Amino acid sequence: MSETKNPYAEMVESLKEIILKWLDRVASDRPKEKRERFAEGFATLLILSAEWGAGDALAGWLLRHARVDKKKLYEVLKSLGVKNLPEPRGVLYMWLWDVMEKADFGDEELNEALRELNGLSRSGGRYIPKFMKKK
Repeated sequence: MSETKNPYAEMVESLKEIILKWLDRVASDRPKEKRERFAEGFATLLILSAEWGAGDALAGWLLRHARVDKKKLYEVLKSLGVKNLPEPRGVLYMWLWDVMEKADFGDEELNEALRELNGLSRSGGRYIPKFMKKK
């Protein structure tokens, strides 16, 4: 019996690895477990936001029920040196779209991955991010 692949899980895992490399550089003083948890949680939020923007109703439902404090996430990202970070206004997924489009994480690979996710969202799901094509 063949194994069914979950596109959410594959995208989260790919983006998590990119975020984790960035965190290993900018937050090496924090425990590895915390960096891994943050990378997975942030990647999940970003993937769900992009998929919701692409028209995936399940992603939207999951985001609406996520208990995420945008202001706290904003402060964490700011403390990690993210530049051009939009103020946390409006609903979570729209703020995350702005983060994907505008924020500068000081890491070319991560910035490109987020712009690619924004492209997925704007394309209605017809665009596959390059970081997924590497798999």
